[in-house]
Amino acid sequence: MILSLTAIILDIETTGLNPLEDEIVAVGMRTPNGLEVHTAEDNLERGLIDRVLVELSRWPNPVLVGYNITGFDLPFLTARGLKHSLPVHVLRDCYRIDLMHVVQRYLLTNRRYCKLSEIASFLGVDNQDDVTGSDIPELARQGRWDEVEDHCRKDVETTYNLFRRLQELALHNLQVRYNLGPLQVVEVERP
Repeated sequence: MILSLTAIILDIETTGLNPLEDEIVAVGMRTPNGLEVHTAEDNLERGLIDRVLVELSRWPNPVLVGYNITGFDLPFLTARGLKHSLPVHVLRDCYRIDLMHVVQRYLLTNRRYCKLSEIASFLGVDNQDDVTGSDIPELARQGRWDEVEDHCRKDVETTYNLFRRLQELALHNLQVRYNLGPLQVVEVERP
């Protein structure tokens, strides 16, 4: 029997690194229906998190795919979701592929940290973005939402393309992590 999973590419942008003090200002998700980015320009943080939870609930066997999602995005979403009394168990019920862990496990020695832009560049994955995550707090403070949205969109696209490039290793990592048999991943974009 083959387990069929629905890949959901996820990225968040925040006002800082501490979920107890900082807030989520953008969420980007690529599902089989396409890519959407929502910002705090039109949504309160609670609404941004709720969009993620509702979207994840729509798909059978979702597998969250991101870069450093287990070390940043998911803990941040969980903490901020709990603050807003949202059903964050939805996040924990999903399978997860953290491409940073895949890179560290299969491509790097000494499990050193590698930025998304570095590994994308190394593997020839398009990654043209003048904005970095550390620019987001100031851009959000200034209300420059188009730039926040554009950066989040580019991160989701880069992560998607990196996932496509590393898919065989990512699925092996998923099988080992969850002790799964044969897998099939539903494409994250319909033809």
